[in-house]
Amino acid sequence: MKLALCLLSLLTLCPLASAGGFDPRRVPVDARWVTHIDFEALDRSKFLRALAEQGVDFTREFDLDRVQQAFGIDPCKDLTGLTFFNCSKSECDFVVVVEARPSVEGPWARLSKNSREAHGIGTRAVRGIGTDTSLFIARVNDARSQPPLFVLATSEAGLAAALPVLDGAAPNLSAAAAPGITAKPSAGAIVFAAGSARAQGSSFMARALGLLGEFAALERAEADLVVLNTQGLVFEFGEQQNDLHTRLELNAPAAQGGEQVAQVLRVALARVTKLASGSDAVPQIERLTRAVRIEVQGACVRATFRYDAAGFVNDVLRSEQMLGVTKAR
Repeated sequence: MKLALCLLSLLTLCPLASAGGFDPRRVPVDARWVTHIDFEALDRSKFLRALAEQGVDFTREFDLDRVQQAFGIDPCKDLTGLTFFNCSKSECDFVVVVEARPSVEGPWARLSKNSREAHGIGTRAVRGIGTDTSLFIARVNDARSQPPLFVLATSEAGLAAALPVLDGAAPNLSAAAAPGITAKPSAGAIVFAAGSARAQGSSFMARALGLLGEFAALERAEADLVVLNTQGLVFEFGEQQNDLHTRLELNAPAAQGGEQVAQVLRVALARVTKLASGSDAVPQIERLTRAVRIEVQGACVRATFRYDAAGFVNDVLRSEQMLGVTKAR
């Protein structure tokens, strides 16, 4: 299931792993990158259900029990959405907006009691988490407001900058005249990630392009060319009308770079088809590769993939078995 697991690994674009859906009003206008996970869409996913039937446990793959141990919650049951963003050049500085269900009230009360109170920001109490207070968290709305909304940051400064945005008192991606990130997720998106030109060279961009290189089985020179010609990106993964849907957009500095990146992706796609030549996996591989669309509009390369969610898992598993590359589990 290497290919399916690689798709799942795109979830790790988040540093951790709006009801549920992405809300650009909660992200500062100067965000370098943003990633959103919609847990409600995740819960409805037929793709993940089909993976589970093949023995792939999502919670085991991403060690979500660590979150449960640290905060006393089950992310898949107690949260509806997580939005991560970074505005500073520090690779370790990020903010998470946590959209939760009422079931988190108990764990929040315990956390408030057992954690250290840091300096308050306005009327809000800020809790320090960890022995070295490496994380700071505050509740955005009061206990009478539902659903609960929290903000967590790796620094008090990051928390202080995020709260005015959440209160509607500072510019956000939705209201700004020229935000660095303008992309929005499609209906049914489970994971949405976008990096602006300011994210070029960041660990976020490196990780995203590294996953692309692994997923597309790019040669070293091909991967380097993609990195060189990518100033911004958009990725989404979700389901629409029972179909698995992915979208990848790479923004190059100029149209020539966009054509070069598109050619790399086309060559990689042809390589996959050639790999299956002469094997019993040809029908499955041909169905999978035909579902990929690669287009170039100016300096923007857009690749989309749409496939029956359950059929995708079956075809990938079948083709990997035939090609002898099924990952031992």
